Amino acid sequence: MAAVEDVTVNLPSLQFEAALTRDEKQMLYLRGRSHALTVSACAQAAFLVAVLNDARQKIVEIKYPVKKKSSKLLQEAPKRDPLLVGIIGCGRLGKQLANTILKFSDVHPEELFLSTRRPETLSALQMKGVHCGFDNIKVCSTVHMLFICCLPLQFPMVAKEIKRHLKCPVYVLVGGTPLLRIRQLLQYEEIIKPEFSWKKTDPNDDSNNNWNIGKDINEILREDTNSCDVTCPLNVNKDSAIVETGEEWAELAVLTFFNMCTEKELNMEQSVRLCNAVVFGMGPTDDPGDGISVDELISDINLLGTGDSTSDGKFFPRFDLRKISSGQSKLGNRLMEPNGSLRRMFVKRYRAVFDKFQYWKGVPTNVS
Repeated sequence: MAAVEDVTVNLPSLQFEAALTRDEKQMLYLRGRSHALTVSACAQAAFLVAVLNDARQKIVEIKYPVKKKSSKLLQEAPKRDPLLVGIIGCGRLGKQLANTILKFSDVHPEELFLSTRRPETLSALQMKGVHCGFDNIKVCSTVHMLFICCLPLQFPMVAKEIKRHLKCPVYVLVGGTPLLRIRQLLQYEEIIKPEFSWKKTDPNDDSNNNWNIGKDINEILREDTNSCDVTCPLNVNKDSAIVETGEEWAELAVLTFFNMCTEKELNMEQSVRLCNAVVFGMGPTDDPGDGISVDELISDINLLGTGDSTSDGKFFPRFDLRKISSGQSKLGNRLMEPNGSLRRMFVKRYRAVFDKFQYWKGVPTNVS
């Protein structure tokens, strides 16, 4: 669908800013920041879901290879082991997140479970086949990845209801609540919470107003490569970012990936090979030394492993997401190295998740 043109262009008296006082106009940067926060949160979540979903499909192909037939018409469709995704809280952010995941993460509508106090507001998603209702416990018990997008005021009540039913990674997008407090309320350890920050506002700096707040989030990720790039936590060009995400997010994502591989009973070699291919986009022509190695992960077990972590030489133990801190592990150091190969491949793979949509539509992509 073509974008709707702004009919107020060159008509200042009809524009939003026309009715604002001088003091109110100084707060306009908050609109750009709010929109940039939402785009960043949705893009990062969509990337993580996309790589976990991709990995699950490849694991199925490893364990249950499909026999090739002479005719493509007789070829069996590969089995599907989808990542079931749940979202608790479907206000503005929750709805945007649901639409972004459906668009970019290869999540089918029937694989998405939403819980909100007002499910009647989700009729558009329900018509697509998304499970919509108000049953937080059922969503927790069903999914492989849970997002919490409720208001800060509602979070203690939600946490009290679901804390005994959590069994998967919990991705928290609740503002104004520190990570330590979230862990205390949920009584749970496998939590991902992106840490957002923004530069101090300069009245003479118009960069905050350069963000296109009139564009839909999926439209930005689909068509605006520069804005899409700055949502990546490891993006090197920080100057153009209104909102920045703590780089530790990338390490959280990678270790969440390895925990899933362990749950799926992949050995160390298989897990590392799959991570290099799916998370970092490595192919057969890439230098193996550019990716993660088994030895690097083994050396981080004492630092990042859970309290009862023991390696039997075959499988990785579970990694404790609470123990991640900037620059402590070998994996973290490599990911955050400014000109490192691992960082470069992560950024390229991140963009590829959204460029893939353009490729399907025949739109030229520009991945460098």
